[in-house]
Amino acid sequence: MIFGCSMFEITDDDAERRRAALSTLLDTMDVPSQRKDFTKRNVNWLRRNLAVRNSENPMFQSANDLVIWLCRWHDAQD
Repeated sequence: MIFGCSMFEITDDDAERRRAALSTLLDTMDVPSQRKDFTKRNVNWLRRNLAVRNSENPMFQSANDLVIWLCRWHDAQD
């Protein structure tokens, strides 16, 4: 279960909406453009590195929560 929901209840549309929200947040942060393609590898990179240059950004926690959600979603897809 992720965030109180079974992965069977989460659709690709849900993941796409979260990707779109994260993309908007990352546009306000210092993140290499090649890491804004939300492949499993890039989402894991964001999980490890987003705070390095962005921890003071007022939207950091929201972005980080979305990154963690997407990491778990990618893991559940495997």
